Amino acid sequence: MKTLDDYDPGRATWQAHIDAWMDGELSQRAYCEQNGLSPSTFLRWRNWLKEEARIRERRAVQRRWRRGTAVETMPPPPKDRKRPGEGTPPSRGRIRSAR
Repeated sequence: MKTLDDYDPGRATWQAHIDAWMDGELSQRAYCEQNGLSPSTFLRWRNWLKEEARIRERRAVQRRWRRGTAVETMPPPPKDRKRPGEGTPPSRGRIRSAR
């Protein structure tokens, strides 16, 4: 089965650059200067790969829901909910006005 890298060999190169930048301590601009990359192209690839990952995740969730194997990620809300500010002390010493 072909992967996205087979269709676009530059994708793997940019993914490697983005991974290396994220693992390092340089700013995006400094990393691009050090590696001879265009900052605008780097940002474009970073955004494109990030959106691609979101799309893949959405499709995976949809497939799990269709198969009935999706796992609920959010816990159910508590049964005895209190109104905001009820029974909690003011934060950071601020005095809240009564309504």
